[in-house]
Amino acid sequence: MEKINTPNFENQPRLGFESMESDPRSEIEALQEAINYQVLDMIRPKNREQAREEFLANDELRRPNFEYTYNNDFFDNKIEEITELYNLINDEKSGLSTRERIIEIEKLEHSARKIQFVEAVYGVQNFEGDKKAFSKAKFEELNNEIWGDFDPQIYRSLMQQELAKIDTDGLGSEGLEVFEELKTLLRENYDGDIEPVFRPSDETFEFVRESAKDFYGELLEGVAEMPTDGYTQEDVATEFQKALDFLKAQGFSQDWNIERPDGRGAIDVNPISKTIKIFKEGKKRKDREALQGVIAHELGVHAMRAEIGASLPDPKYLAGAEGYLDTEEGIARTIEMAIAGKYTQAGIPYYLTVGLAEVEGHDFRQAFEASWRLKVLSSNKNDFSEESIDKARRLAYNRCFRIFRADDNLAWHKDLSYFNGSFKIWKYIEENLGYLGGEAIFDTLFLGGRNNIFDEKQKQEFYDMITSGRHRVFDENDNEVF
Repeated sequence: MEKINTPNFENQPRLGFESMESDPRSEIEALQEAINYQVLDMIRPKNREQAREEFLANDELRRPNFEYTYNNDFFDNKIEEITELYNLINDEKSGLSTRERIIEIEKLEHSARKIQFVEAVYGVQNFEGDKKAFSKAKFEELNNEIWGDFDPQIYRSLMQQELAKIDTDGLGSEGLEVFEELKTLLRENYDGDIEPVFRPSDETFEFVRESAKDFYGELLEGVAEMPTDGYTQEDVATEFQKALDFLKAQGFSQDWNIERPDGRGAIDVNPISKTIKIFKEGKKRKDREALQGVIAHELGVHAMRAEIGASLPDPKYLAGAEGYLDTEEGIARTIEMAIAGKYTQAGIPYYLTVGLAEVEGHDFRQAFEASWRLKVLSSNKNDFSEESIDKARRLAYNRCFRIFRADDNLAWHKDLSYFNGSFKIWKYIEENLGYLGGEAIFDTLFLGGRNNIFDEKQKQEFYDMITSGRHRVFDENDNEVF
């Protein structure tokens, strides 16, 4: 497992298109699909449903008996595919423009790091001794680098906040028994003074709300008034198209387009392919400001930061610089909240589940047992029927399943972005508003492209770009003009 290292693309044998009968771009697209296929899916067990039912029915199981389909050959093949794709992208016969080549190499580096992460998961699951320790260290390193960090103090504050919701005086005998069981499962003391989780002041919230409305102006004013029975998915797609057309008229790339796949799912913006995916099915939206917030989130943040990043000297600010995800999702969620007029804390259950692993030291079973009890108690419905508990247990299982992937108490940080992003951005705005001023705040959030505003090296690069006035310039064929 010591082979978990960043691939050295430069020293690999060169491959070319001489023997290829198909179009070079088709070969590149096929390899891209092969590389991205099942990378993160590999840490999803093939017997997911069976393992869940077995775990819920057997209290003696410490963790579900998952069965995985990957092995050492999987990772060797992925690295070979990445190396081959790297060489194809750089082949002069590829037909790729300079811009496309830059972006594709950045995407490859992201893919390579995710494969390293999955390989570390595999090592923790399958090896012992030094090899397991090496894989565990790699898991923890990449876990924080790719998906963000976890703060034990925030966890303690959130747990105290959840426990405070429980009306212990109103619990009957069944409820008190569940409550005592929960207290036994929690090893930390939550009765003392714990600093509350930060939330922005009313003044800061109103500043961002008014500034966002002013910042986006016509983009949001053009959203149609809500129909009597709410916006259908077709209405949502229409409003997005209007907003996208407006942005194109203001200078956005004409390559942006909206896709309408069948089924249902969340709206998704892909800054690399310049597509906005809006599924054909979905619940009606019954709030105009909420829809305006979603448009600002998806187009006004994700698409806008990508457009700005495309013009910056370093291509990583289009593909996504190290640690950009928390910043970008945080800005998007902050703007959406402000325009919708309601502050919310997202992703708390996932943060708590990570905390049960990393602070309480719980394995899958212990975290599951604590989680379902906390859920059924904090709802304050005093419903401890078999049906209510079963529902809470299944919800708790799903949360633990998303977090525990590598070992009994190694927690995947991927879902922390739901909480971390907006938390960090709101705190940044409140702490800096006084001396930076409103205009400078918004410049910081957007002018760095898809950057991480908390990374000191990126801050310096951003400063150098602004002061030097350097911008990446491309001609009409997407080739860079030097």
